[in-house]
Amino acid sequence: MNLQGTEIAYYYNWIYGERLLNLPLIREVSLGDTGQKGEREMKKQLLIAFIIWILGLGFGITHSVATPLLLTYGDSNFVGIINPDNPANPANEGAAITELIGLPLNGVGTSGGNTVTRSGITFTPALPTVFTIPTNASYTTTTVTGLTGSGYVAAKYDGPNAGSLVWYVSDLSQGIQVELNWNPSDPTNLNPNKYQLSGINVFSASSVPEPSTLLLFGAGLLGLGLFGLRKKQNG
Repeated sequence: MNLQGTEIAYYYNWIYGERLLNLPLIREVSLGDTGQKGEREMKKQLLIAFIIWILGLGFGITHSVATPLLLTYGDSNFVGIINPDNPANPANEGAAITELIGLPLNGVGTSGGNTVTRSGITFTPALPTVFTIPTNASYTTTTVTGLTGSGYVAAKYDGPNAGSLVWYVSDLSQGIQVELNWNPSDPTNLNPNKYQLSGINVFSASSVPEPSTLLLFGAGLLGLGLFGLRKKQNG
């Protein structure tokens, strides 16, 4: 049984989600009188597109890991300040972050004896209110990689008057980087008398599929498409 161009189009549109990839390599192939030749052409097109997709996924992962997102006071990811953030443990910071989320822009509140000050940054969509309290030890370097999903980053700076800066990052997989020194009395960091970073806590708000999961998903779709094509022809 030979397949017509419209039937072939159904299969690759089903696999690629109505041509979301928009690849010029994928085109409707009319099997008509050519039968096996058309089937081979279709399989070749699917294989080429799948290889391109894998290469693109690999490039994206490599690129994101190589360029961590720099987080600074007052940037577009900045949620606010916990001051003095004492004691600076994940549970207390988590409660303070919850207080920050509920404040109006530039609002001031309290949490566990700490003053929390919300930034004037508007987030769209709204900041997530559900997140996970980390159980691992704090990161002690300015750069953190190997993260997934989205979440809040709290960077604690030593000193009797220092506190923690809090950011929300929608894609942690690219890695994050914070400043080594900061002075709460001079947030823009012009004052040479600064406090040094003592630790970073990351509060996960969601997760994203790992690369291996995406790869298996893509391979499964390709296999289903080829299986359906053969079954349709044999039928």
